[in-house]
This record gives sequence, structure tokens and C-alpha cells, in this order.
Amino acid sequence: SILEKKPRVVASLVASEDMSVSLKSPRNKNSKILNYVRERFHVACCAANVISIDMPYTWADNDGVKMQAELARDIGMLSKSTVNASHCEIINNIFSPTKEQLEKAKSHVEVFEKARKLGQGQVDFDGVRIEMPTYLNALEVIKRFNELKSFIASGSSFKAKSGATDDLVSATLLIMRIISVLKDWDPKIYTSFSQADEDTADKVMPMPIFVSH
Repeated sequence: SILEKKPRVVASLVASEDMSVSLKSPRNKNSKILNYVRERFHVACCAANVISIDMPYTWADNDGVKMQAELARDIGMLSKSTVNASHCEIINNIFSPTKEQLEKAKSHVEVFEKARKLGQGQVDFDGVRIEMPTYLNALEVIKRFNELKSFIASGSSFKAKSGATDDLVSATLLIMRIISVLKDWDPKIYTSFSQADEDTADKVMPMPIFVSH
């Protein structure tokens, strides 16, 4: 695939508006064809060892972005793009492991590792049969919780705590920070992110962002 031929690419995103046009698909809040694209895209990214970033939800309501973010999370995606600054907190809460999920993952890891030392390949615990895939998923939850916890605000930006680095998390936080800075720099930009005009109902058109260095 194209992703496999570009070793410098570490993450990729599908544009929902562009994909709808290319597929000649009606633009719906819960599009069956875009849900299929999301799943197919995620599988392709995993096969190429590239992070899949879910398509933006280009409507203004909160219920829709919550539903779409949960769909993406439940198939294994770890991040989602947005054109609406007011959706950032919703997306962040959905993709960030909770303390309860952390504790559950730690319990699964502990129980499975004890079972492995006894020569067992699986173990029943708290109504769950824990095997290697369950164990590996639990390790990923712990890793992600610790990575997100390791990044702290530093002035007008973010930085990793001493000894903690993760380029993907840094890039995600940088995008969130860009949106925040643009919002404070020009209130009209925030309006374009979070509100819809009378002609477009509750639709929020994507806004181009240019970054130079």
C-alpha cells in the first residue's frame, strides 16, 4: 500500500467530506459507507504499522461526535480529528483510558502473568477468560494511560515529564494547542469551528489551517 511505501509516515487520516464526494455518497451524520471506510482504513493502517486518525465529525452537535468517537475507539483507533474546538473535550474523554480501566488492565496483567509462571496459557478471572490477546490489550491500556499522564502543560505549550517521550502524543497535543491558540487569536476562527450559520443548519465546514516553521 501507499502507507507501507512511505517510511516517514507515522499517522494517517481519512477526510470525511472528501471521501463522501469521491464515493458520491449523501452526506449523513451516521453514514454506512463512511463507517465501512473507517473500518477498512483502520485495518490498512494497522497492517502498515501506521497510526489511524479517525475522520472529523463536521456537524455541530455533541451527540453525533460522541457516537462517532465511540465507534472509532471500539474498533481500536486511538485518536480523532475535529474541525470544532468545542468537541475537543468530548473526544479527549472518550479516547483517554479511565482510572477504572487502568486498574482492570493491571488486574488482568497480574493474574495472567501469575498463570503463565504456573505453565498455564489462560486463566478465568472476574468472569473473563484471559488469554494472550487479552493480556496484550491490557498492556496497551496501561501504556496509553501512562503516556497521556506523562504530558504536562508548560507555558503556552506541552512537554513530557522527565524521562517520558512519545512523538504521537506530542503531535496530538500540538494540534489541540494550535486550535486553542487560533481561537484566542481571532474569535471569528472559534466561531467557524463551533457554530453554524443559517444556511448550513448545524453543519460546520472544515477550515484550512496553515502552519509554517
